[in-house]
Amino acid sequence: MRGSKVLPFTIPKSEKASITVQRDRQSAFYGHLHQHPETQLSLILSGSGTLFCGNTLVPFQPYSLICVRGDKPHLFRSEPNDGQAVERISIFFLESWWSALCELTPEIAQLQMPFKDDWAGWFLNDVDLSVYNLMDGLEHLSSAAKFEQFVTLIAKLSRQKVQVIRESSTRPNYRGEDSDRMSQIIEYTMNHYKEPIYLADIADKIALTPSSFCKYFKKRTGKSYVQFLNEIRCEAARNLLTQELELSMPEVALKSGYNSMANFNRQFKKYQGMSPSSYRKIKVIPTLDGASY
Repeated sequence: MRGSKVLPFTIPKSEKASITVQRDRQSAFYGHLHQHPETQLSLILSGSGTLFCGNTLVPFQPYSLICVRGDKPHLFRSEPNDGQAVERISIFFLESWWSALCELTPEIAQLQMPFKDDWAGWFLNDVDLSVYNLMDGLEHLSSAAKFEQFVTLIAKLSRQKVQVIRESSTRPNYRGEDSDRMSQIIEYTMNHYKEPIYLADIADKIALTPSSFCKYFKKRTGKSYVQFLNEIRCEAARNLLTQELELSMPEVALKSGYNSMANFNRQFKKYQGMSPSSYRKIKVIPTLDGASY
């Protein structure tokens, strides 16, 4: 598919199946912003990189399990890996079908839980072997066996502790004639947020002056570009603080795009409501049933 606009991605599927299983093995995952009505549940088998979804950056590596809810614009950015292939197993299904099925079947009614909260998605790092076994080879099963194993998988995941992919507070709509421009902005920001980004550079990407760009972005998202960039950088810092505990605070700041500790602390506290060091100490990880530890 060409271009960088938010594409209404079509998942190949059978009219006789409610779930579709797809195994991708390629040099890199499809790296453009796109969306599809189906919820996507992906287990990374090889390769690493970053998912952009909602207002969240999610680093992934082998045995990361990622759920992207239906119609949420997202992209998987693969890190260069010396020519090694990346691979994942993905399950696609419509939440409307699953919710209706759960409502009609009391025995599985509680399994609606992973998809009832107002999240853009959720993820798990380093899933255990039982989750891998439930997904590996799923595409080769008969329809009935595939459905049975899918239900078993969702039942298991409903008891897991997960990290939330949060929805953007403004819920921007990237469809329509502006989708190409907005996609270029998001992709450029994702690829370069660790570096200094100047308004003149990002404005030039979509052939606008810096002043026109600021008005354009604010009108379509309800926030300034600087605010958006700080959200991306603070999300990156949030992930580093909880997943790379060996990094010092100055290292977290630099890897998140901040070369000033004072600015890093100020922006993170504004975004998260606490200092980076306090956030690392608390490490609250929500679960699918609303609990925490």
